[in-house]
Amino acid sequence: MKRVFLLFVILSLFSACSSDQQKAEKLIHEYLEENLRDLDSYQNIEMGNLQKISWSDLFIIEDIKKTKNKEQLAIDFDKRLSEFRENIIAKGTNPDSIIAYSIEHEYRAKNLFGGYIKNHVEYWFDAKIENIIDVIEK
Repeated sequence: MKRVFLLFVILSLFSACSSDQQKAEKLIHEYLEENLRDLDSYQNIEMGNLQKISWSDLFIIEDIKKTKNKEQLAIDFDKRLSEFRENIIAKGTNPDSIIAYSIEHEYRAKNLFGGYIKNHVEYWFDAKIENIIDVIEK
């Protein structure tokens, strides 16, 4: 009986994970239906795995962008991250709470001239995976 219960718990965890992935993929498909010029030409190359984004993750992503754009020096990253986390906690928010999700997607589709082009896109979703909040061409 314990094994059956354990198996049920494990399957529930996996199905919850895949349902989030499936929700994200459904939103992507709806987005493509609205935005591709020729949906019939769509060819999936690779759909990434859904990634959780926390407040701390978002800070790190933005910090790396600023460093690459030479808006700040790479030194003192640990200090900046520590200060950010302290400020978030002081506002009553958990810096590790999930605020968004992202997934990368590679596909081919016809462009305006009828030629196939390869696209590499990162989609960002809200915390409930109900809406696409950003689409970033890579």
